[in-house]
Amino acid sequence: MGEAGDPEPRANPANGIKDIHTQVFRSIVSGETLEAHYLEVALLEAMWKVLKIVGREKLERVKIGLEAIRKSYRVAEPPPEAYIEAIKIYDKEHRDYIDALHYATAKALGILFSNDRLLVHRVLEEQ
Repeated sequence: MGEAGDPEPRANPANGIKDIHTQVFRSIVSGETLEAHYLEVALLEAMWKVLKIVGREKLERVKIGLEAIRKSYRVAEPPPEAYIEAIKIYDKEHRDYIDALHYATAKALGILFSNDRLLVHRVLEEQ
């Protein structure tokens, strides 16, 4: 349990998020409707990791996970300005272009969907 009896945030099994920002979690607990988003490029990035560490006998489980993400979340399409902003973020401060694209897309579309704790904090501060 968190402070004042609030339950602790739990990992989301579909996307592996372990830390949920307090403000977002409280919105969920209060019943406010939130939509979760993902970028297709994030699935591609995950598949590169799958190629390296997941045995081929477990590919059916990977397929189930991909289907769960597509069923549970909305795909977000980064507008052109998000791609450019992501380059600027990459050059200035965050050396992971995919993370930077998540942040720039979230900012451009007014949504929140990054699992990078520092980027989540930055988005929430700017809103």
